[in-house]
Amino acid sequence: MKKDKIIDFIFVFIGVVSFFAIKYSFAIYRTTASTHGDITTATWSVFLDQTGVNDHLSVVADPNGTTASYTLNITSHSEVDVVYSIVLNGLSDDVSVSADNGTTFTKENNGSVTFTDVGTINYVSGGNTVTKTLIFKALSTAEFVTNNPIDIKVIARQAL
Repeated sequence: MKKDKIIDFIFVFIGVVSFFAIKYSFAIYRTTASTHGDITTATWSVFLDQTGVNDHLSVVADPNGTTASYTLNITSHSEVDVVYSIVLNGLSDDVSVSADNGTTFTKENNGSVTFTDVGTINYVSGGNTVTKTLIFKALSTAEFVTNNPIDIKVIARQAL
């Protein structure tokens, strides 16, 4: 019985000593420092630059699959690489559009088409402009529509 009490005491003693020894041995890794300064964030500016671009497009419905193209000039003056998406709203029924050189046409969904992460604009001092061509195609059964405005938005985010 006395032997058990001695063993218990030794374990408690080792536990208490270990608690204080470990606590202070880790304290050598802690440090404090005081500093001050300014943190600057990267500038952020992405926009469509359609200066000098014809903003009218005629998409003709025919069985041969005639297409019409529209060029977007997307400019970034950001200090980071930018990934962009394109959203089109107001498309007519039976019109499909491609943002990848006409290889895959996406049909409108309730007048809207979204191309997610279709390109990257890399940071270049002084700004960088990329062109993206949208190709439109109407089915041969499409109805004739005139003066239908299409809203084009470019959504940008920082490339990670």
